[in-house]
Amino acid sequence: MMDTDINMMVGVFTIAKWELLRSRLDLSTRSLIAAGGFVVAIAVIASFASHSNMGSGLYTISLDDANLAQILGCDDRFNILLLGSDDARDVYLSRGADILIIGGNVSVHGTEKSVAALDALKSTMKRHREIMLSSYSDLNNSFPVWITIHHLEREQSFQMLASAQLGSELDSDEDGGVAGSAGTGDGAAEGLQSHRSGEDMILRELEQLGGATPSETDLDHPAPPADMQEFRQMAKRNFLEKQTVATPSNIEPPIPFTSVIFAFVFMFPMYFVAQFYSASVMNERTNRSGEFLLVSPLTRREIVAGKTLPYLIITLAIMFVLAMYLKYTLGSASITEILKSSLLIVAVMIPVVSLFLSFSLFSSILARSFKELTFVSVFFSTIVSGYLFFPAMFAHIHAIALISPMTLVVKILTGTEIYLSEYLFSTVPFYCVSIATFGFATLIFREEDLFTQKTVKKKIVDCIELFLRKRSYLFLLTLILIPFAYMFELMLIVLLFNIPLPYSIIAMICISALIEEVFKSAGVYTLSLRGYTGKQAIILAVLAGSGFFVGEKLMVLVTVASIADSVFGTILSMGSLLIYPLLLHIGCVAIVAFGLRYQRYSVCLLAATAVHVAYNFFLLRGFVFA
Repeated sequence: MMDTDINMMVGVFTIAKWELLRSRLDLSTRSLIAAGGFVVAIAVIASFASHSNMGSGLYTISLDDANLAQILGCDDRFNILLLGSDDARDVYLSRGADILIIGGNVSVHGTEKSVAALDALKSTMKRHREIMLSSYSDLNNSFPVWITIHHLEREQSFQMLASAQLGSELDSDEDGGVAGSAGTGDGAAEGLQSHRSGEDMILRELEQLGGATPSETDLDHPAPPADMQEFRQMAKRNFLEKQTVATPSNIEPPIPFTSVIFAFVFMFPMYFVAQFYSASVMNERTNRSGEFLLVSPLTRREIVAGKTLPYLIITLAIMFVLAMYLKYTLGSASITEILKSSLLIVAVMIPVVSLFLSFSLFSSILARSFKELTFVSVFFSTIVSGYLFFPAMFAHIHAIALISPMTLVVKILTGTEIYLSEYLFSTVPFYCVSIATFGFATLIFREEDLFTQKTVKKKIVDCIELFLRKRSYLFLLTLILIPFAYMFELMLIVLLFNIPLPYSIIAMICISALIEEVFKSAGVYTLSLRGYTGKQAIILAVLAGSGFFVGEKLMVLVTVASIADSVFGTILSMGSLLIYPLLLHIGCVAIVAFGLRYQRYSVCLLAATAVHVAYNFFLLRGFVFA
């Protein structure tokens, strides 16, 4: 057994070394020179753009004050016309100037450009005052008022809506029975009364901060600068770093959606490396060099693992360097903290990188040409990118953001502690889906699918058919497909999150039921191509329905705890019911299994979805019809 494992590892590392060397040799000298010239050109253009002022002379100001003209002349955005009072007024009235300044009085037109010029004038004068004040050595008299800024954590209230108490409350007994009881008006009033608004939370947090000792506050928020050198150093704050101390006129709100910036920074290298990975597999298919791998004494698992390993290591190394750089840029002083945070970020990004690479491998096998590979890879990349981007926009705002692992990355970079439950909730679906996708790709990593012109649908059916060597494997197949359905439903929560109630609940019930029925019936549809009897249809329905039920409960048990108190979490988990969901899953698969003998798959799927939707509406009637 030990010798087998060693031989397998040797084979994997041999393929990984060959893949790394071959990919490097694919880039000719001409390609390297062209790529290097392209990078240099971008750097030159970026440097020119950063040192040039494209807004030079954008606004025209006519005025009669020479001292003010000298001040405004330092701003390249202004075209200064120093004239007499009458001439300056004539130029302004003839629309030759956006702003008129006479005797300290400012006049503007009602146009958008004139208003924008006024805003630019205010910012220039503000900057001039700051420069003048900072030129004096007496900091306390120059800036007598300092404001300490406390960035409060928004309370994560992702609970059932109080209005839901007006409807039926769902309780399940030990046998799985459902009892409905109408909520009273007093109960609804109490629910509404217990709901705290955003202003109440801020007041409560301020009271807590006010009761803190000075030492506790000083630890989180530094004191005002002691001298002008420290003041200038504070003014050079990183644009992603939040203010902690400022003057009244220098308070700047934090940049919104910084999590999206971090997501883009980490996703771009993943997408770039994944393109090399899929192109490598596609090259082996088009020039048929992959046949030599298939006839080698190595197994398909060793070949796939060896081809994936170098890209995985390279991407994770890039992630580690990016994490260290960002953590250092955001003001972390301790090298130990930087390394610890970087390793945590890599641990969060491992399943994400694995998912990108697994989809790239699967896409390169499904596609029949490079043109088709572009469409398939863009399709998968768009889905994964949306899954990562949209929830991360709610980082530090709502618990819904934990759907995306990028929220954990943002928390780590900003110094917020993350918990094991949050890590599991965000990453377990990625682990499961990436492992399953690698497994399905390995199944069709064979000559019949790599070097033939089968359609995408036919190759997907081949994956399932190869897995279902025995009909009893249908239970395991449906269990494996649970994470795919679960990720689709989590993405659905994000898309429907801002739709008013109860429409979002109705849409969630209907679409999630359709998604579940598609994945539940995938194995039955594949087996229907072989044909089965009525008795076998019942057996298939029991296997598929029970497999989906077990997988659903396991997934909910591990991951859904973070949103279990929400109405969307209730739709996913259906509370603690056991008997009825099991019968529902078996019954819906039975509809498809029997229907496929007489009708088209789409008709059977819609019929099963309708039954599933009716069950969900009955179970959640208190939320829908409240």
